Amino acid sequence: MKEYSLEIPEHELAVEMLRLDPLGEADQKRILDFVTYNGNFDPSLITNAVGRNILFPFVEPIGSLDTVQISGAGHFDFGTTDNDGGQVVLIPNSLNGPIRPPSKNSGRFTHTTTVVLEGKDTTIVQNSPLGSYTEQAAREKFTNSIRATRLATAANCPFIVPLPITRIHYQDIPDGQGGRQSALVWGCPAKGARADGHVFALFNHATANLDKKQQEDTVSKKFQTFFLPLLNAMGRSARFLHQHGLCHYQMTYGNISPLLRDRHGRPKICLYDWETLLPTDAINPLLARAYDLGGVLGTNSAVLGLISERVGMSPESLFTLGYNSFLHFLSGYTGEDPNSLHTNLNLTQNEIFQSFESPHKVLDLLVDTVLPRIDR
Repeated sequence: MKEYSLEIPEHELAVEMLRLDPLGEADQKRILDFVTYNGNFDPSLITNAVGRNILFPFVEPIGSLDTVQISGAGHFDFGTTDNDGGQVVLIPNSLNGPIRPPSKNSGRFTHTTTVVLEGKDTTIVQNSPLGSYTEQAAREKFTNSIRATRLATAANCPFIVPLPITRIHYQDIPDGQGGRQSALVWGCPAKGARADGHVFALFNHATANLDKKQQEDTVSKKFQTFFLPLLNAMGRSARFLHQHGLCHYQMTYGNISPLLRDRHGRPKICLYDWETLLPTDAINPLLARAYDLGGVLGTNSAVLGLISERVGMSPESLFTLGYNSFLHFLSGYTGEDPNSLHTNLNLTQNEIFQSFESPHKVLDLLVDTVLPRIDR
């Protein structure tokens, strides 16, 4: 059971914020109590905290949105100060500790993302205060999220978007880049759960009471049951964005929910983190789409690597999981069933191995072979 505490500063933090009109008085008060660190917020309400993302329930849910996510109003240390290109960071469920408020003396967090601009892959490096956003980054992310919310109103949209509720600026805490440290508030479904939280469940089923073959079979079955339908939904989501001339660039397991159902029973995901939403590059759209798709395949390959490491899965079983993942993702992207896709792509054995190897090899495969065959 996770237990959190708040590190209360000497003085209540002064904030400027957009109005909280969508919320009732009880939820407005709960959010204000948290972001100002006035001592009135009950930390036992917090259901999860990772880095600058803090989650707790709404008093009055907004439809299917049952959880508040506040991003940037404090920091829970989980042992890293950058996203060094790794696709998966496992956060042990046993982690407890304090959430520290924004501060002039906080450290820095470096966030690196590769996008495609003017025909070339371009690395975007954002250096933010530890536990908050720069004012400019908060404004851009909030604006992009509003754009995504409008996009998600389309009847055929295969994803939902967390509801952008308000933007907060700490009046007396500079962000080191000429603005103020800032935070964002969202409304989220499914208690704000992310798909990467289910990675632990794979290993919990590989117990010491099972022999190696049983462990391998159990983990493989759990992976296919949970992640293959999810990959299909991620493929449909990527296709929808690409058809609208957009790329997300951060569609990893840490930025999507587990599989949800809309009111008609259709499978959907909640897609988070719209910070790098960009128009598909006009000069080299193939490369832009490949980078977007490669992020999904990369996050899945990282999970497969963890499975191999933890369970000692045979190369044959790992190959099967990797290729099935690849086909289910592209099945969602193309609308073809996996078997037809396997036939139509007609990949060699080496190309199939390439589909879940290093990000560079996956990118080459997508650009040189897979996307041209899908588009023909």
